[in-house]
Amino acid sequence: MREYIINNYLKICENIKEYKEREFEEEINPRTDLFNKNYVCDLAYTNYGDNEELELNVKLDLTSLKLIKEMKPTDNILSKQFKHVEINKFKNIKEIVDFTEFLDFNMLVVMDVESEELLEEWFNI
Repeated sequence: MREYIINNYLKICENIKEYKEREFEEEINPRTDLFNKNYVCDLAYTNYGDNEELELNVKLDLTSLKLIKEMKPTDNILSKQFKHVEINKFKNIKEIVDFTEFLDFNMLVVMDVESEELLEEWFNI
């Protein structure tokens, strides 16, 4: 079982390495540069809105088997008050291997709610 988990972890790292090199032209060491000590990896970051009022951060959490998308205002004070989180829960580590095999930035930054809806809800814009 331990070997199965390690092999899947290494495959996930390799898949994310390929994605980051393709999308961001980053040189990555998959053993040290991807996941933090809590096994969370940043996959995508972008801004939304006419004046980039919102930021979207997409993370993969291996410990909880979740893809987490968090949109919040770029303003530090407002970001403590408002945020929208979408979570995709994977059934097992194999699902994450399959998911990471075809990572695409444009796919990762799609949310179920439009940024304009959040701006209107939060700020009556």
